[in-house]
Formats: sequence, structure tokens, C-alpha cells
Amino acid sequence: MGAAHSLPDARPWKDIAELPISAAAVGNHEFDGGVSTLRTRAKSLPFPLLCANVDVGLPGCAVVDTVVGPVGVIGLTHPHSQRLSQAPQPVDDWSERVNELARSLRRQGVRWTVALLHDGAAWWPQRSGTGAPVGTRSDRLAQITCPWGSRSTSSSAGTP
Repeated sequence: MGAAHSLPDARPWKDIAELPISAAAVGNHEFDGGVSTLRTRAKSLPFPLLCANVDVGLPGCAVVDTVVGPVGVIGLTHPHSQRLSQAPQPVDDWSERVNELARSLRRQGVRWTVALLHDGAAWWPQRSGTGAPVGTRSDRLAQITCPWGSRSTSSSAGTP
């Protein structure tokens, strides 16, 4: 979501509620007012605010109706939100939780599932030999998408 921290010390929740959003993942700044404020604000939104990897009383997934059929959405906040805000520690079994949510969405008739990840800046610009900025990418997205990839190891929770 992230838009809740667009202005210093201002949280434009009312403006966000007016945007054409179908579902959103909690970002680290949504925790700035504390978990109870986050839950209260989430109830005022016309769309689900999702958080599968931190236990804060919000749903981990939702089904969004589209013109091509229902789409499953799983929301994940920044993996280090507790370092960046007042967020609780992420759950240790978040990847298993994502797999189970995806399987649950599939049982509900969803053909496609999207994982929304509020990762913020997963890379920091560095200078190349020419002085031009070069981004270094994190592997967090690969870790999250891996359960749906074509892995052949038996340690996988399986493809939903």
C-alpha cells in the first residue's frame, strides 16, 4: 500500500479509501500508528487490507472478482517491518502459510493467484566504475514466488 505514508505525519486513509483498489498488502508505514490503529483504519477501507506474514488480525488473502473470473490475492508486508515500524515480528512459517492460502484459494475456485509483496526498496543504488548507479536486487521475490515455480524437489510444499 505505502500510500498511507505519502506525507510526513499525515495518513491520508480517507483519500486511499476513494482509490479504485481491489485489495492491498500492508506496508511497513501502515504500522506507524500501532497495530490497533492499523486494524481500525483497515475496517474503514472498502477493500481488504491483507497481511499473511504478520499476525495482526487482518486477513492473509482475498478473492477479487474480475472480468476473467475470480483472482486470489495474498498480501505480504515487508519482511523486516518490525525493524522499520511498530510491526510485530513476522511469523516463521510464512512460506508454508502462503502455500496453504494459495491451496485454499484454489479450492474456492480461483484459477489465478497473485502475491502482493510490500518490499519497499529491496536494493540500494551503488556506483559502477563509470559513476552510474547500479541496483543490486534482493532474492526475496524469488523466495516468495518459488512455491509456484517449477521445482522438482520433494521438500517443496507442492504446487497449489
